[in-house]
Amino acid sequence: MALPSYDSLTWHASITFNNPHLPCTAGAVMIPSLPLHNWPVLSTRDPCETCSYMQSNLRPNEVWFPGRPRLNFIHNKVQLNSISLNSLSYGSEAKIQAPPTENTYLTIIALEGEGVFGQDKWVNRLNPGDIYIINPLFTLDLSLSGNFKQLILQLDGDHLKHYIYRITGYQLAEPLIFEPLRKGNETSKSSFESIIQTACIELNNRNSALLDKQVATHLEEMLISLLLTEFPHNYSELLQHASRRSLPYYVRQAQNIIHQNSSRAISVQELAARTGVTPRSLQKGFKEMLGTTPIIYCRTIRLNLARKRLLAAAGADSTVTEIAYACGFEHL
Repeated sequence: MALPSYDSLTWHASITFNNPHLPCTAGAVMIPSLPLHNWPVLSTRDPCETCSYMQSNLRPNEVWFPGRPRLNFIHNKVQLNSISLNSLSYGSEAKIQAPPTENTYLTIIALEGEGVFGQDKWVNRLNPGDIYIINPLFTLDLSLSGNFKQLILQLDGDHLKHYIYRITGYQLAEPLIFEPLRKGNETSKSSFESIIQTACIELNNRNSALLDKQVATHLEEMLISLLLTEFPHNYSELLQHASRRSLPYYVRQAQNIIHQNSSRAISVQELAARTGVTPRSLQKGFKEMLGTTPIIYCRTIRLNLARKRLLAAAGADSTVTEIAYACGFEHL
């Protein structure tokens, strides 16, 4: 789906903008029906400010406004650990194009208005209640009506991959790709949609218990689980197969021990002793149920931990060697 040329559009901006936490701009009017209204990030009538802001927020993109728009842009946002809940409205007809990105998945619930959504081979019309998932690897084209309002869940792809690995024991060989659109059904909302909308209502209270770090962690886990369960993707069959299997108690217990001691190497003998089975039984259980061995499973967890610490330490004083030792890799 091609967007109009620059020449056919009155408003377009290409200004670098790096501050994701703008105060509300004077003169803009809040829309009471937009969720999360107690968590404003930006509210403006300025098309250039809107275009600049969207180049560095959610999924960086270019925005065009046909004709001479009567803009009323609003973005509200709540951060819950690694995920964020957002509500967004342009208040004017808008055309959006976003290039591929590395690892950011956006799940969008259309609240009001209409639009056309294009991604890779998929082109669909959007109506209130529809849910669409923006995969990071494809260029995104959106055309939105002036009254289009949306709820957006933003999450990091690494958390989705880690959840799949934890449930299946399978390292993803190919990128995770969702079928992008699920049509709305007023008589039967998905559990994912119901929980998102309930959370948005609750989070309008700035003292909500959902803001507690531990509670937010449980909510994050629930939303990731529902997203991967209710929306088709290229690993759906693998997850469904894994959910039908019942892991032996000693495999689950060994997994918990490994995760609780992810900063050090653990031998099969130690795991077997702590789970009350023989090393051979433990090896067999991991191989049959998870398709791997306890040692490889443990090493993978520690590698993931090291990777996260290296990313978090970028520009800091920690060295690769220090992080490697801290994650149980004593022989470099």
